[in-house]
Amino acid sequence: MCVFFLFLVPIMGETSLGAKRWLDFGIRFQPSELTKFTLPMMLAWIVATMGIPTTWRRVLLSFIVLIIPCFLILTQPD
Repeated sequence: MCVFFLFLVPIMGETSLGAKRWLDFGIRFQPSELTKFTLPMMLAWIVATMGIPTTWRRVLLSFIVLIIPCFLILTQPD
């Protein structure tokens, strides 16, 4: 859900202080702040269900789960 919200920021985001990084659905929030909490929990869930990544496939899955939100956050201006 956080990745979906991060994709919405360039499309529907509101600009504040010269940067578009807020969404407004009745409440105004930054999806990047929500991602700070959910991304470590998602990686912990992957490790808890699959075990420590020992194969390239599991390492790649963990990397993809990590890199997509990070890339979307990095595209937002400071």
